[in-house]
Amino acid sequence: MKPITPTDITALEAILVAENGPIPKEEYTNIYGQEPLGKLVRSVVGLDHNATKAVFAGFLAQHPTLHADQMAFSNEIVDYLVKNGVMEPRVIFETPLTVITSRRCRCFWRCAPSADC
Repeated sequence: MKPITPTDITALEAILVAENGPIPKEEYTNIYGQEPLGKLVRSVVGLDHNATKAVFAGFLAQHPTLHADQMAFSNEIVDYLVKNGVMEPRVIFETPLTVITSRRCRCFWRCAPSADC
């Protein structure tokens, strides 16, 4: 699967709201507000698992002292993004990310590798 580029989004927007397109621009705005089309597409189709893991692998490489709970939490974030395409910040403190432990999300940012979170 190839990633959607900004050029793809521009072309899709042009088709979507073209004069004889499936939805007038005003109607799109009434339904979705100012939601960018790229965000809407990601929320519908999700993200590619391998591409998302590759981005997070770079994050993990920059933070080699993360402990197992922190790595597990970041993997849960990846799984959520793959499925949903986008993540509002509040989701970090909601189910399913808080199922294993309600302290996990707080622990991700504050605990030292040897801490008992």
